[in-house]
This record gives sequence, structure tokens and C-alpha cells, in this order.
Amino acid sequence: MRKSRNDRKSPQAIRDRINRYQQMGLGHYNANNNDVWLIQELDKLQKYWKAFLDMHDPSLVEGTDYFVNRRNLCEVVQRVDKRAAYYYVFHKNIEICEYKWVGLCAYWVNTLKPFMVVKEDSVLYSCPNEMFSLFLIISVVRRIFEKLKEKSPEKFEGKVFSYLSGAEIKDTIYSFKYCDLSRESMLLFVEMFARSCGVGMDMLPPDDKDRYEV
Repeated sequence: MRKSRNDRKSPQAIRDRINRYQQMGLGHYNANNNDVWLIQELDKLQKYWKAFLDMHDPSLVEGTDYFVNRRNLCEVVQRVDKRAAYYYVFHKNIEICEYKWVGLCAYWVNTLKPFMVVKEDSVLYSCPNEMFSLFLIISVVRRIFEKLKEKSPEKFEGKVFSYLSGAEIKDTIYSFKYCDLSRESMLLFVEMFARSCGVGMDMLPPDDKDRYEV
């Protein structure tokens, strides 16, 4: 069973995770890995990937039209979790919020490129990772928008979620693929996009126990 947020962010748990990463290295994260938490995080990303495919090209078949590099996907999870440990240790025990989580995921997906589409006539052929990372960002921000609207309907009366325009999507994917964006730039992009949708950082619950699972 996965540990609770409080268990996983205790000082000892943070030290254990940092030591584990130092000792194991990337070789530990392979197709036979049985770490329950890791498997759950991988499943979360792969469910988003499946939803992304269902929206853009549901005809694609894994192993024929596209491939998932599980090793690289494991490294995405590992690096996001390392950064979460960093925030906890060096930023007054702060648990990373949903926007930081998705920004880090998007950054490492763009960097490590765990998804490959080989079907040349697919709309996803040229930049599957960049398109997926943008889909992931929009999906998480939209989920937060819907949850906050459900919780405080009076504050969101008459408001609808603001999607990016076609031109904005094209420019963003281009930037993800060809521009040298840092982690901090990606986090800032997510925060600015969320603010433009009316659900900025200040709208997130201040207490970890009230965080939304994404």
C-alpha cells in the first residue's frame, strides 16, 4: 500500500528516499520493478497518456504504432520525486502543489521523451512528447478549475475554463520542442496558464490534506 502524504514527507522518509536514489541509481528502475508507489505513479502518467491518445489518435496500437520507453518513464517519476524531496528539505517542509507536480512532469517528459510514435501519418508523429506534456498541463489545470468551481460555485458563476487557441497551442508545442526551457520556466508557464484560467496558486488549498489528487 502506498504511504500517506504525511508518511512520505516526514524527515526520515525524505532521507530514506534520497539515500535510496543514491544507492540504487537508474538501474533499479526497470521493467521488473515492484515498488508499489513507483508503479502507481507510472500508472497515473500512462492513464493520462491513454486519455491523450483517445483524444488525438485512438487508432494507434502500442508495440506497432507507438512505443513507451518504460525506463525513461520511470526516470521521469524518479526526477519529479527527487525535486519534491528538495522542496521539502530546503523550502520549509513544503509539499509540492499540483502545478509544480505537473510542471516537473512536463519538463522531464519533454527532456527524456519516453513516448515514440512511429506511424508516419499520425498527427502525433512529429512531437508526441511535447503534445502530451501540454495535454497533461491543461488536464491538471482544468481538473483544479472544476474542483474549485464545484467547491465554491458562487465564485465561479458564469465562468468557463479557458482553453488555449490553436495558434497558442502551436507556439507552445514549438517552444517545448525547440527552445531551451528550464525547469523554472516550465513551472512559471504552468502557474501563468493557471492564473489566466482564474485558478492561480493563491486559489489552491493551503493545507496538504486538502490537496486535489491529479
